[in-house]
Amino acid sequence: MGSSLDLPIERQRELAVIFGYGDDLTKWRKYMQECEQEFEDDENEIEEDPTQAEIAQKIHDLETNPYAIEYYRRITDNYDLTVEQQIKHLRNLKTKD
Repeated sequence: MGSSLDLPIERQRELAVIFGYGDDLTKWRKYMQECEQEFEDDENEIEEDPTQAEIAQKIHDLETNPYAIEYYRRITDNYDLTVEQQIKHLRNLKTKD
């Protein structure tokens, strides 16, 4: 996936206007750099392996909170997912410790 900052300058100027930065291409470029950095940081955080303690907490939540499974159903788009299936998945995850 390419960056908006890799687009030709004229297209960047058009996008700056669309995003409400008018003729201020410098501010728009700074905004886009910050957005891309935030996205990269979020992506790196998601890709990190959980700790055993984090997995234990998630399993505890699934076992004690009847609504916890709804989170996993939404993020997996599997509304038939059971608590037992999710716990099995969590136990099979690679951990960083």
